[in-house]
Amino acid sequence: MATLTVQPAAKDTYLEEENPTTNNGADDFVFLRNMDASRNRRPILEFDISALPSNITITSATLSLRVYVSFRTVGETVRAYKLTRTDWVESEATWNIYKTGSNWTTAGGDYVTSNPAGGSGIAGVAGNWMDLNVLSVVQDAYDNSIDAEFLVRFETESEDSSGRRLSLRSSEYSIGAYRPKLVIIYTIDPPTVTIQAITNIVTTTARGHGAVTDLGSGSVTEHGLVWSTLPTPDTSDSKTELGAKATIGTFVSELTLLTEGLTYYVRAYAVNAGGTSYSSESSFVAGTAGAQSFPTQAITRVTNLIHRYNRKEGDYSLELALGEVTSDFGLPEWLSRPRASIPGTDKQRGIKEAADSPEITKKIFSTVDEAVTAKFRETDLGGISPIELPGLEPILGATARVTAPQPPTPTFVPPRTPTPLPTNRQPTFREWQNAGSPGSGYARWVAAWWRRRLGERNR
Repeated sequence: MATLTVQPAAKDTYLEEENPTTNNGADDFVFLRNMDASRNRRPILEFDISALPSNITITSATLSLRVYVSFRTVGETVRAYKLTRTDWVESEATWNIYKTGSNWTTAGGDYVTSNPAGGSGIAGVAGNWMDLNVLSVVQDAYDNSIDAEFLVRFETESEDSSGRRLSLRSSEYSIGAYRPKLVIIYTIDPPTVTIQAITNIVTTTARGHGAVTDLGSGSVTEHGLVWSTLPTPDTSDSKTELGAKATIGTFVSELTLLTEGLTYYVRAYAVNAGGTSYSSESSFVAGTAGAQSFPTQAITRVTNLIHRYNRKEGDYSLELALGEVTSDFGLPEWLSRPRASIPGTDKQRGIKEAADSPEITKKIFSTVDEAVTAKFRETDLGGISPIELPGLEPILGATARVTAPQPPTPTFVPPRTPTPLPTNRQPTFREWQNAGSPGSGYARWVAAWWRRRLGERNR
């Protein structure tokens, strides 16, 4: 709930039936009176309510007037109706005119008693506030983006020579706290947010996706993601702060300082004057070192499915769950005879394939030692090729999960200490076997020895 108090009135005066050409806009009081046939008096007031936010729900509106004189008013009902003119002039309005040269449609002020119905209250006692419920009039003004205009009168104006009257403080009164005020209580609709995919999950970071689908009442002043290892995280937990958001739409935020192997719970949030809203909850497990997980989607008939990554040495796998195969959708050749090509070269690397399953699920495994893009083509089903694997996320389909496990830890093998090369004897058979690569010094010695020996024999 929120409250707007407008004090004092933007303008106020009172209309005198017995003095129909007298203006009272400078008085520090307004006079309400019911007295015989031609001595009624009616206050009129205007309040600027433009400070109210948009898209709110007004729950109450009270016009409060401070009473300093009351006479024969106990139990009397006072009405506050909508004044239908907004262009009346405080220093010119009288019983007959609302501004110089312009008459009221009906002398005594133009007002309506229905649509809106107006409000009411019980006449106050001197030294106290008189409160009138004016919700319908304020709601009408808010809906029509105009100031709230009031004409106040006794419910019954009769020919009573004794009269009833109230003297009320005006906006010109010296003590500001006693001037007329309009108090409006309203609720602000909070924003609406949703959580979307959690992607790019690695050892200590992940990427969260969310959306603000409704701004609620007023502007969103803050939005982002919150996460924790406990369910239902809020803004007291780890969070990102993406600032104000003037329009609905999606957003992306990085989740940091994660711990490998722990389950994290994530919610989107947004803040406006109505409070903080949270989305439903999503969860994920922080990835193992060197690993990366990607979102999945149901497969459809697609023209391209692209997955790319740039990883170091290690075992990589791509799993495609095709589900039920229909008559116009066959098993592409690349699933049965795949090969991976290494960019920038004419080399290809074979990929082992797991056995078929009843669900037509294929697992393709490849070991790579440099950045590669695995490319596959089928020959008969023109709607599916080419397909590049693996990568960031599927485009337009395919239940696909790409996992890059932790690369194997390199095993250190110390270099072999070379054996001194003999110079005056024949190499043994073991030395011949262990000669090593043709370019090694030991191999050159063995080869040279045998050339000399064969040369001697040929002579």
